[in-house]
Parts: sequence; structure tokens; C-alpha cells
Amino acid sequence: MIRTKNYPHCHLCGAQGKVICEGLQDYLFSVEGEWSLSKCGNPGCGLVWINPAPLEADIHKAYEVYYTHDKNFLPKNAVRRLITRTVKISYDLLSAALLLKRSRKNLYKMYLGDTPPGKLLEVGCGNGERLAMFQEMGWAVYGQEVDGKCVKNAFQRFGLEIGHGELDDLGYDDNSFDAVVLNHVIEHVHEPLLLLSKCYRLLKPGGVLTVVTPNNESSGLKFFKEDWRGLEPPRHIHIFNISSLNAGAAKAGFNLFKTRTTAVNAETIAYGSLRIAYENKRGGRTTGQKIMVRLMSVYYQILFSSINFFDKSTGEECVLKATKT
Repeated sequence: MIRTKNYPHCHLCGAQGKVICEGLQDYLFSVEGEWSLSKCGNPGCGLVWINPAPLEADIHKAYEVYYTHDKNFLPKNAVRRLITRTVKISYDLLSAALLLKRSRKNLYKMYLGDTPPGKLLEVGCGNGERLAMFQEMGWAVYGQEVDGKCVKNAFQRFGLEIGHGELDDLGYDDNSFDAVVLNHVIEHVHEPLLLLSKCYRLLKPGGVLTVVTPNNESSGLKFFKEDWRGLEPPRHIHIFNISSLNAGAAKAGFNLFKTRTTAVNAETIAYGSLRIAYENKRGGRTTGQKIMVRLMSVYYQILFSSINFFDKSTGEECVLKATKT
């Protein structure tokens, strides 16, 4: 069992939290326990956090089985290959119709596609897939990861030698990176403000930090509620919105930054949410049910993109891009 600690106050602004959800379970990787969420009572913040939260000393138990450990990303049988091929064709047509392909590519590149390559650090780089892409773009890449299985996979798949350990223990000099990126990382840490401050120190003057993280004001959370893929208890410790991400950036020392939300990956998050709702919780595993989940996720991509077009705060992910001045 994972030991926990109560956190009644917001890590960013110190305001009292209010319980907004109880009884959450991990239907993705089957970590034992039930989990609750609290939300900051400060309307100018709105941070959501898991409360009680796993102790830092025990959180590794929640990652013993995790998607970044999988070295084989190919379908395992003919049925899955057929489903994947069919969905890919539909997905490509949808992407072309909604002009999503370029937007997804920009997001995958952490909005650094037009930035001259320099020295880049990816914090929490997982299996190294994105870091390998940056290397191909001409960046001198460095990666940090606390999960030893991910470090091993990054070396086996891409030949990348990843720094294994906490960020403070890897000996990176202050003012030494042209870019630091965090893709779905900040929600996993116990002290998000401390992490943002470390990133600020590591950047050179003029260096850029890009953060992508789930949005607690997203359409997906409103639709799927406790089944929303972005919750992921107990691994997601904090879930941000535009206001809380702005507050964190300012307190970390940035005075030049921009935040927004995006729905370009709504299909992926909807797919995960639907799998939780229809497969993992209810045991649905038939080919027909899998196809239904795929088709419904495409529908939600269209729906959530349309909502986000009119309400810019509702995207599935928050994006922060900050420059050290």
C-alpha cells in the first residue's frame, strides 16, 4: 500500500482546499487504493490536487507498471492491426478536415519548431522518444528521468544516455540551457513551484521553458468526470488550469510568459477516458466495443475542438511558454 499525507492547502497560493471528488480508483495501471481531489478556494488560482497525496518516498510504487516501460508499441494480433489501420485512415482524414496535423506537430515539438537549435533539457523525458526527435532537429539534448526502466528503454531504443535521478542530483549548471521542456510532467510532482523555479535557474537569459499539462477546466473533465484520462490517480498529484499555471510561472521568476489551452489531442484523451468508462471499469473487451470507443473518441475530437474554438479555456491541455529575461 502507498502511504499518504494530507495537504489541506494549495501549494501555489496557500488557500484552503475543498474536496470536489472522492472514491477515485486507478483503472489504468491498477494501483490499489481510493483517492480524493481538492480544489483551491482562491478563484484566481483554481489548482486541483490529490488529497491525501502519496508520500514522495512511496510514489514509485504507482509506476511499477506504466506505459513508458513498454518496448513494443506494435499491435499484437491481426484484429488489433486491422483496427489500428482503419482508425489511422479515419484519423488522417479527420486531421486534414480539422487542420489538426500541423497543430499536433507543433505541440509534439513543444512549440520549438521555429527556435534555432541549441542546448535542450527534457525534464521527465520518459522513454526518450521526444528527446530523440529533438536530437534529429539539431538540438544538443539532455534528459532527466527518475524511472530506471525508462532510462534503460531510452538507451535501448534510441541510444540516448539519460540522466537518472532527481534534477538537483544531476549536476546541471545554472544558466546553461537554451530550452527546457516538460511534457505531462509537472502534474506528477509534489512541489510544482519548486520545479518551475529550478527550470528558471537552469535556463540561459533568453532561454525558453515550455510546459504541457492536463487542464482542470477542460471539456473532457466536464463530460467524463471521474473517468477523465487527465485525472490519473494517484500519479497526477496536481492538475492545473490557466490561472494556476500563470501563478506558478510568475512565482518561479518568469515575467515574460504566455499560457493557453489546446484541444488538438482531445481524441487521445477522450480515447483514454472512454477506455476507463467502457472497458476497464465495465470489463468490455470485444472487438465491437473497441471499435465503438475509437469512433466515439473521434466524435469527441470534433466536439471538444469546436467548444475550444469559442471558449479558449476549455482545451484538454494547458500550454505554458515562458522566456527567461
